[in-house]
Amino acid sequence: MEIIKKDFEQLNTSRAQNRLLGMAARQIRGPIGKLKSCSEFLIEDAAGTLTPEQQTFVKVIYDSSDSMLRMINDLVTFSTLETGDLPLDPRATDLVELVTHSLGPQAVIAGHKHITLEFTHDGAIPDLWIDGPKMEQVLNNLVSNAIKFSHPNTTTFVSLTLAEDGVSLRVKDQGQGIPASEVETLFKPFQRISVRTTGGESSTGLGLAIVNRIVQDHGAVITVTSEVGRGSEFSVLLPPALIAKRRHVRMRIGAMQNR
Repeated sequence: MEIIKKDFEQLNTSRAQNRLLGMAARQIRGPIGKLKSCSEFLIEDAAGTLTPEQQTFVKVIYDSSDSMLRMINDLVTFSTLETGDLPLDPRATDLVELVTHSLGPQAVIAGHKHITLEFTHDGAIPDLWIDGPKMEQVLNNLVSNAIKFSHPNTTTFVSLTLAEDGVSLRVKDQGQGIPASEVETLFKPFQRISVRTTGGESSTGLGLAIVNRIVQDHGAVITVTSEVGRGSEFSVLLPPALIAKRRHVRMRIGAMQNR
């Protein structure tokens, strides 16, 4: 009984810490957002009145504030997921349409590094009872990581396949790969691996932790296979219970939210 009590107290402490982290991040997000907006205005609308040196300084401010804002947004998302303040809002979702929509902006980012995005899918992917925006965040994080850690003139493959054990969403890159000893730490928060981004992109160490939590909340499973020098593949298996035409899906999702 004493052990259970200590575990419960630690759990409450962890939740309180996450709430405090989220509150602090939200307070910081506003000023950083304004800093980014002002520097963006100077870059786009006032560039002609600035000297080359001033333009360089403004660009540094913009890049730094953009990086900080993305980090803060990850902190807010992570804290709300951990405290249960961001429950699922599942709806029947066309996953092919979701992936197609999501890859548009990602293709622009990939193009800047001369990386190609290739999307393939089985012809008959059923609608799934999922939280579309959160699942899109999963895809965005996985594809963004693939771009960050891949060299130019490579391809990142995104695929959807239907099988008896569910619908599989895969993101496979031709990047640097991850050492086997570091794979099991990938989904833990604030973890950094020895592999570095190829374009100097920043990382909060929270992206994959957020991915893992969203996947788990859907009752799904994420796995990774990787080989150093050849790339990595992340696979999200969405179980048959999430297929929207099944009558018991609403009840299953509700049960998962109340865990």
